[in-house]
Amino acid sequence: LTSSWITRSQVNNASSILKTAVFQARVAAIRNTNNKTSTAIATSVCIDYSNKVIHILRIKSGTTCSTSGNEILKSMTFSEGITIKKDTSLVNCFAFSTTGILMSASSCTATLDDIKVKKNDDEIKINIV
Repeated sequence: LTSSWITRSQVNNASSILKTAVFQARVAAIRNTNNKTSTAIATSVCIDYSNKVIHILRIKSGTTCSTSGNEILKSMTFSEGITIKKDTSLVNCFAFSTTGILMSASSCTATLDDIKVKKNDDEIKINIV
């Protein structure tokens, strides 16, 4: 296997993990087991680049991307060197209301369009619906 094939596989895997995390976070938000109001953030998808992990969090009392005070529903790892960007900015998180709608939150990206998953020169642009 060539290094470019391996890199492409890692980018594809990270893209798939991100999509899965967003879908699962939306489902958990709609379930609303914490009885949040419709304007409150119920769940988030948080990307931890230093540990190479994407967490799905149920927001209890912590901040949007803190594992302290919130419930970790699932964690998925991705490969070293992967970046997830919107335009030129790193994506750190996505936050969802109890209706599954993407919300604005501190340090979170407010769109699921044109997200770039990249490693080295290999890049995939995705739109998550």
